[in-house]
Parts: sequence; structure tokens; C-alpha cells
Amino acid sequence: MPSQEVVTTKVVVHPLVLLSVVDHFNRMGKIGNQKRVVGVLLGSWRAKGVLDVSNSFA
Repeated sequence: MPSQEVVTTKVVVHPLVLLSVVDHFNRMGKIGNQKRVVGVLLGSWRAKGVLDVSNSFA
């Protein structure tokens, strides 16, 4: 089966994802001096190379 390469032309990030990332960053800054966080962004591919990021976990 031939593999298809998807070229990302646009990334759409939902407002709730941005709010979650900023909230987590602010909480971790008050606890200590952790410089790294492991998390995941969840989303789906839409038509014509658009990546739609709709949720996140950290």
C-alpha cells in the first residue's frame, strides 16, 4: 500500500486548548521551577492539509 504524505498548510487551535495550556503553564510556574511538561494535543485532519487541534492533556 503506498503511503501518502500530508502537507500541513494551516493549523486551527481551538480556544479551549489555548486556555488549558496557559492555565497549566501558570500553575506549574507557581509550584516550582519545572522547565518541561509532557502533554499531548489531540485533533484531526480536515480537507486540504488543515490540522484541527480540539483538545489537550498535560
